[in-house]
Amino acid sequence: MEQASKTVFLDHEVQSAILAIFGDAKKEAVTVTPYVGLLEGREQRPWPHAQQAITDAIRRGVRVTFIVRESWTREKGSVDDLEWLSQNKVKVLTVEELHAKIYLNESSVVVSSMNLVGSSARGSREFALTLKNPSEIERLRSYVKALMGGAKLLERQAGPLPTSRSSRGEVAILGVCIRCSRPLALDPGKPLCETCYERWTRYKKEDYEKVCHSCGQPAEVSYARPLCPRCYSALAR
Repeated sequence: MEQASKTVFLDHEVQSAILAIFGDAKKEAVTVTPYVGLLEGREQRPWPHAQQAITDAIRRGVRVTFIVRESWTREKGSVDDLEWLSQNKVKVLTVEELHAKIYLNESSVVVSSMNLVGSSARGSREFALTLKNPSEIERLRSYVKALMGGAKLLERQAGPLPTSRSSRGEVAILGVCIRCSRPLALDPGKPLCETCYERWTRYKKEDYEKVCHSCGQPAEVSYARPLCPRCYSALAR
Protein backbone atom coordinates (compact mmCIF):
# COMPACT_ATOMS: atom_id res chain seq x y z
CA MET A 1 0.00 0.00 0.00
CA GLU A 2 2.86 2.38 0.85
CA GLN A 3 4.48 1.71 -2.54
CA ALA A 4 1.19 2.35 -4.36
CA SER A 5 0.67 5.70 -2.61
CA LYS A 6 4.20 7.06 -3.14
CA THR A 7 4.75 9.63 -5.86
CA VAL A 8 8.41 10.59 -5.30
CA PHE A 9 11.27 8.07 -5.54
CA LEU A 10 14.93 8.86 -4.88
CA ASP A 11 18.21 7.04 -5.62
CA HIS A 12 17.84 3.31 -4.78
CA GLU A 13 14.01 3.62 -4.78
CA VAL A 14 13.90 4.55 -8.47
CA GLN A 15 14.59 1.01 -9.69
CA SER A 16 11.47 -0.36 -8.00
CA ALA A 17 9.27 2.42 -9.41
CA ILE A 18 10.43 1.71 -12.97
CA LEU A 19 10.28 -2.09 -12.74
CA ALA A 20 6.76 -1.85 -11.27
CA ILE A 21 5.66 -0.49 -14.66
CA PHE A 22 6.44 -3.92 -16.16
CA GLY A 23 5.19 -5.84 -13.13
CA ASP A 24 1.81 -4.09 -13.01
CA ALA A 25 1.22 -3.97 -16.77
CA LYS A 26 -1.71 -5.99 -18.09
CA LYS A 27 -1.77 -5.02 -21.76
CA GLU A 28 1.08 -2.67 -22.64
CA ALA A 29 4.35 -1.29 -21.25
CA VAL A 30 6.31 1.46 -23.00
CA THR A 31 9.84 2.50 -22.10
CA VAL A 32 11.27 5.80 -23.35
CA THR A 33 14.99 5.78 -22.60
CA PRO A 34 17.91 6.98 -24.73
CA TYR A 35 20.16 4.15 -23.57
CA VAL A 36 19.57 0.54 -22.52
CA GLY A 37 21.95 -1.58 -20.44
CA LEU A 38 20.42 -4.90 -19.38
CA LEU A 39 23.29 -7.25 -20.23
CA GLU A 40 26.97 -7.52 -19.42
CA GLY A 41 29.03 -5.06 -21.40
CA ARG A 42 29.94 -1.40 -21.65
CA GLU A 43 31.80 -1.67 -18.30
CA GLN A 44 28.73 -2.81 -16.38
CA ARG A 45 27.26 -5.98 -14.91
CA PRO A 46 24.00 -7.60 -16.05
CA TRP A 47 20.73 -6.32 -14.60
CA PRO A 48 18.76 -9.56 -14.04
CA HIS A 49 15.89 -7.89 -12.16
CA ALA A 50 15.03 -5.77 -15.18
CA GLN A 51 15.42 -8.70 -17.57
CA GLN A 52 13.09 -10.79 -15.41
CA ALA A 53 10.49 -8.02 -15.11
CA ILE A 54 10.40 -7.64 -18.91
CA THR A 55 10.23 -11.36 -19.72
CA ASP A 56 7.54 -11.92 -17.06
CA ALA A 57 5.43 -9.16 -18.63
CA ILE A 58 5.85 -10.69 -22.08
CA ARG A 59 4.81 -14.13 -20.80
CA ARG A 60 1.60 -12.52 -19.49
CA GLY A 61 0.86 -11.27 -22.99
CA VAL A 62 1.93 -7.66 -22.39
CA ARG A 63 3.07 -5.73 -25.48
CA VAL A 64 6.47 -4.23 -24.59
CA THR A 65 7.84 -1.33 -26.63
CA PHE A 66 11.17 0.45 -26.23
CA ILE A 67 11.77 3.91 -27.69
CA VAL A 68 15.52 4.58 -27.75
CA ARG A 69 17.98 7.15 -29.07
CA GLU A 70 18.80 6.44 -32.71
CA SER A 71 22.54 7.00 -32.32
CA TRP A 72 22.74 4.47 -29.45
CA THR A 73 21.72 1.64 -31.79
CA ARG A 74 24.91 2.23 -33.83
CA GLU A 75 27.23 1.94 -30.81
CA LYS A 76 29.15 -1.31 -30.39
CA GLY A 77 27.88 -1.65 -26.84
CA SER A 78 24.25 -1.80 -28.02
CA VAL A 79 24.57 -5.08 -29.96
CA ASP A 80 23.96 -7.50 -27.08
CA ASP A 81 21.03 -5.53 -25.67
CA LEU A 82 19.38 -5.18 -29.09
CA GLU A 83 19.77 -8.90 -29.73
CA TRP A 84 18.21 -9.67 -26.34
CA LEU A 85 15.28 -7.34 -27.00
CA SER A 86 14.77 -8.88 -30.45
CA GLN A 87 14.95 -12.42 -29.09
CA ASN A 88 12.33 -11.56 -26.47
CA LYS A 89 10.03 -9.99 -29.07
CA VAL A 90 10.33 -6.43 -27.70
CA LYS A 91 9.41 -3.80 -30.29
CA VAL A 92 12.21 -1.23 -30.63
CA LEU A 93 11.60 2.25 -32.08
CA THR A 94 14.29 4.86 -32.61
CA VAL A 95 14.13 8.66 -32.26
CA GLU A 96 16.92 11.08 -33.09
CA GLU A 97 18.29 13.20 -30.22
CA LEU A 98 16.08 11.46 -27.64
CA HIS A 99 16.84 12.53 -24.07
CA ALA A 100 13.51 11.97 -22.25
CA LYS A 101 13.01 9.10 -19.78
CA ILE A 102 9.37 8.04 -19.42
CA TYR A 103 7.97 4.67 -18.33
CA LEU A 104 4.28 3.84 -18.63
CA ASN A 105 1.67 1.13 -18.76
CA GLU A 106 -2.10 1.35 -19.16
CA SER A 107 -2.57 2.57 -15.57
CA SER A 108 0.62 4.41 -14.52
CA VAL A 109 3.10 6.97 -15.85
CA VAL A 110 6.56 7.48 -14.35
CA VAL A 111 9.00 10.21 -15.37
CA SER A 112 12.59 9.86 -14.24
CA SER A 113 16.16 11.00 -14.64
CA MET A 114 17.28 7.36 -15.05
CA ASN A 115 18.00 5.49 -18.28
CA LEU A 116 17.15 1.77 -18.21
CA VAL A 117 20.78 0.92 -17.48
CA GLY A 118 21.91 -1.40 -14.72
CA SER A 119 24.83 0.77 -13.60
CA SER A 120 22.42 3.67 -13.02
CA ALA A 121 20.24 1.47 -10.81
CA ARG A 122 23.24 0.48 -8.72
CA GLY A 123 24.97 3.75 -8.01
CA SER A 124 23.69 6.90 -9.73
CA ARG A 125 21.82 9.65 -7.92
CA GLU A 126 18.43 9.50 -9.58
CA PHE A 127 14.81 10.48 -9.11
CA ALA A 128 11.41 9.34 -10.40
CA LEU A 129 7.92 10.78 -10.13
CA THR A 130 4.66 8.89 -10.52
CA LEU A 131 2.07 11.19 -12.07
CA LYS A 132 -1.35 11.43 -10.43
CA ASN A 133 -2.96 14.46 -12.10
CA PRO A 134 -5.21 13.19 -14.93
CA SER A 135 -4.48 16.10 -17.25
CA GLU A 136 -0.72 15.70 -16.77
CA ILE A 137 -0.99 11.95 -17.36
CA GLU A 138 -2.91 12.51 -20.57
CA ARG A 139 -0.38 15.08 -21.75
CA LEU A 140 2.53 12.67 -21.19
CA ARG A 141 0.64 9.83 -22.90
CA SER A 142 -0.01 12.09 -25.88
CA TYR A 143 3.68 13.03 -25.97
CA VAL A 144 4.76 9.38 -25.99
CA LYS A 145 2.17 8.59 -28.64
CA ALA A 146 3.59 11.40 -30.79
CA LEU A 147 7.11 10.04 -30.28
CA MET A 148 5.95 6.62 -31.44
CA GLY A 149 4.22 8.14 -34.45
CA GLY A 150 7.43 9.84 -35.60
CA ALA A 151 9.80 7.03 -34.64
CA LYS A 152 11.45 4.48 -36.91
CA LEU A 153 10.97 0.76 -36.36
CA LEU A 154 14.34 -0.89 -35.81
CA GLU A 155 14.68 -3.86 -38.14
CA ARG A 156 17.55 -6.07 -39.22
CA GLN A 157 19.56 -4.57 -42.02
CA ALA A 158 20.45 -6.65 -45.07
CA GLY A 159 23.99 -7.98 -45.19
CA PRO A 160 26.18 -9.71 -42.60
CA LEU A 161 25.27 -8.98 -38.99
CA PRO A 162 27.57 -7.06 -36.60
CA THR A 163 30.04 -8.72 -34.27
CA SER A 164 29.45 -9.35 -30.58
CA ARG A 165 31.99 -9.84 -27.79
CA SER A 166 31.27 -12.68 -25.37
CA SER A 167 31.90 -12.52 -21.60
CA ARG A 168 35.18 -14.39 -22.24
CA GLY A 169 36.35 -11.72 -24.66
CA GLU A 170 35.82 -13.83 -27.79
CA VAL A 171 34.48 -12.04 -30.84
CA ALA A 172 31.81 -13.81 -32.88
CA ILE A 173 29.81 -12.74 -35.92
CA LEU A 174 26.11 -12.87 -35.16
CA GLY A 175 23.74 -14.83 -37.35
CA VAL A 176 20.26 -16.26 -36.87
CA CYS A 177 18.66 -19.69 -36.88
CA ILE A 178 17.25 -20.28 -40.36
CA ARG A 179 14.08 -21.77 -38.88
CA CYS A 180 13.13 -19.71 -35.79
CA SER A 181 15.31 -16.55 -36.29
CA ARG A 182 16.90 -16.90 -32.85
CA PRO A 183 20.31 -15.12 -32.69
CA LEU A 184 23.37 -17.40 -32.77
CA ALA A 185 26.95 -17.36 -33.99
CA LEU A 186 27.31 -17.15 -37.76
CA ASP A 187 28.41 -20.58 -38.98
CA PRO A 188 27.01 -21.82 -42.32
CA GLY A 189 27.86 -25.35 -41.20
CA LYS A 190 25.59 -24.97 -38.14
CA PRO A 191 22.72 -22.70 -39.22
CA LEU A 192 20.14 -24.08 -36.76
CA CYS A 193 19.84 -23.42 -33.04
CA GLU A 194 20.01 -26.46 -30.75
CA THR A 195 16.22 -26.80 -30.46
CA CYS A 196 15.58 -26.60 -34.21
CA TYR A 197 18.56 -28.86 -34.98
CA GLU A 198 17.15 -31.59 -32.72
CA ARG A 199 13.88 -31.42 -34.66
CA TRP A 200 15.68 -31.39 -38.00
CA THR A 201 17.73 -34.50 -37.16
CA ARG A 202 14.54 -36.56 -36.81
CA TYR A 203 13.85 -36.26 -40.54
CA LYS A 204 16.88 -34.54 -42.15
CA LYS A 205 14.77 -33.36 -45.06
CA GLU A 206 16.19 -30.52 -47.13
CA ASP A 207 13.02 -28.49 -46.84
CA TYR A 208 13.20 -24.77 -47.37
CA GLU A 209 13.58 -22.83 -44.13
CA LYS A 210 12.45 -19.26 -43.39
CA VAL A 211 15.34 -16.78 -43.21
CA CYS A 212 18.94 -16.26 -44.29
CA HIS A 213 21.44 -17.38 -41.66
CA SER A 214 23.52 -14.20 -42.14
CA CYS A 215 21.20 -11.22 -42.71
CA GLY A 216 18.04 -12.63 -41.12
CA GLN A 217 15.88 -11.64 -44.08
CA PRO A 218 13.15 -13.97 -45.51
CA ALA A 219 14.72 -16.25 -48.11
CA GLU A 220 14.47 -19.72 -49.63
CA VAL A 221 17.32 -21.36 -47.73
CA SER A 222 17.99 -24.85 -46.39
CA TYR A 223 20.33 -26.59 -43.95
CA ALA A 224 22.70 -27.33 -46.88
CA ARG A 225 22.41 -23.81 -48.36
CA PRO A 226 21.65 -21.47 -45.41
CA LEU A 227 22.62 -18.17 -47.04
CA CYS A 228 20.67 -15.97 -49.43
CA PRO A 229 22.45 -15.21 -52.74
CA ARG A 230 23.49 -11.72 -51.60
CA CYS A 231 25.11 -12.91 -48.35
CA TYR A 232 26.67 -15.91 -50.07
CA SER A 233 28.37 -13.55 -52.54
CA ALA A 234 29.48 -11.19 -49.76
CA LEU A 235 31.01 -13.94 -47.63
CA ALA A 236 32.66 -15.59 -50.63
CA ARG A 237 34.71 -12.49 -51.41
